[in-house]
Amino acid sequence: RASSKPYYIIVLDMLKQHWLRCIYAIVLMAAMNFLSHGSQDLYPTFLKKQHGFSPKQATVGTIVGNLGAIVGGMFFGYISEYLGRRRTIAICAICGACFIPLWILPSKFGQLLAGAFFIQVFVQGAWGVIPVYLSEISPEGFRATFPGLSYQLGNLVSASASQIEAAMGEKNPLPELRDGARVPNYGRVQGILIGAIFCCALVLIVVGREERGKSFTQGTKS
Repeated sequence: RASSKPYYIIVLDMLKQHWLRCIYAIVLMAAMNFLSHGSQDLYPTFLKKQHGFSPKQATVGTIVGNLGAIVGGMFFGYISEYLGRRRTIAICAICGACFIPLWILPSKFGQLLAGAFFIQVFVQGAWGVIPVYLSEISPEGFRATFPGLSYQLGNLVSASASQIEAAMGEKNPLPELRDGARVPNYGRVQGILIGAIFCCALVLIVVGREERGKSFTQGTKS
């Protein structure tokens, strides 16, 4: 039954009751968006500038990473129905952190491709669970607004991820010169940032709530 209250009153009532949940969702989305942008946006530049690969090879690296993202999103989204949302995201955070060295340390192109594939399997594997997780923890009556708004606010916070990585990489160049010029150490910066964000995401998801299997029609009958 439709409420007779003005919508802004309903929103204020929801915020009074669920303000902590709203903050949690925004912070979680900021971490997840930092994880996504931080592991993707600067990687082609890392391959070209730090390792000297061609633009074509950098494109191949991006494609391979996206293939890993598709595999991870489908697989972990599916198994979250059995393992639970939080447990699945936690597994992705732990396993993804283990693949950071393969993602940034090798000098051979094939090994870097393998690292790009597996890091995106787990980054986007966690993302494969996020839509349903946000829907399940949404306050009743806001299951359309809550996931999208918390995602966009988190994305706003993380919008500068690649700029932060680029600036830090340029301030901390490799020790050796290339053609008489300093080469930014993008790999080390990406590794530190993504490792820290994996840890943050793990902590956030551990302290969060689990509502797998929540009925979205509960409370709609008169």
